Amino acid sequence: FPQAWEEVWPRVNEGSYILKHNGIYYMTYSANSYESPFYGVGCATATDIMGEWLNTTKIIIAKSWWLVGVGHSAMFTDKEGKTSYC
Repeated sequence: FPQAWEEVWPRVNEGSYILKHNGIYYMTYSANSYESPFYGVGCATATDIMGEWLNTTKIIIAKSWWLVGVGHSAMFTDKEGKTSYC
């Protein structure tokens, strides 16, 4: 279900990345054009890879005065077993 910040012209959703952790699928994705002031990275969760995805946050990373075109995302587990976002 798109959120308001994802429905700004030019409407584009891309660069999805999915990670399963403790039985939950986490998908991060980029929305809107990189040149848009509304471009950002969002996150959705699901209990089934084919199931309904629920947006869990309005936005993870957004354009700011010093950061434009924040890019796609990925998550990883570090040596200590902590899941991190990049």
